[in-house]
Amino acid sequence: MTEIPTVVHAYILDAIRDAQADVLGLRGATPFKSSYMGFELVERTLADYHAALSGERDKARVVEMLEKAIHALVLLREGGVAPAVERTLDTLQVIVEVLEESESKNGLEKGAAPYTAPRDLALSPGPQRSARSAG
Repeated sequence: MTEIPTVVHAYILDAIRDAQADVLGLRGATPFKSSYMGFELVERTLADYHAALSGERDKARVVEMLEKAIHALVLLREGGVAPAVERTLDTLQVIVEVLEESESKNGLEKGAAPYTAPRDLALSPGPQRSARSAG
């Protein structure tokens, strides 16, 4: 079992919190019919994945959960919530790609090298990072 470093784990959770804030902001700025469930469904999906990921440090499980979150959000990227979902999908896809790339570069498939946080993931703020979580 390869655990992701604390800084990477925090980055992932911050990215999901930033996505939740993005959805809330868009909800407040977007007129929609009371029967429209898009915002609620995306908010629930993000909250569920945040809760699940907050207790998970195994890299393979984190990647699996992020991929499932991506698949779930793809189904919800229509209507008024679509811009926030697209931004969230972009962020989550980059995180998964970096985690998978770091695995192959570090030779983790064979267990040859210990996992180290990719510098670009661990140190640079993502496109949605707020001032609160960037410093």
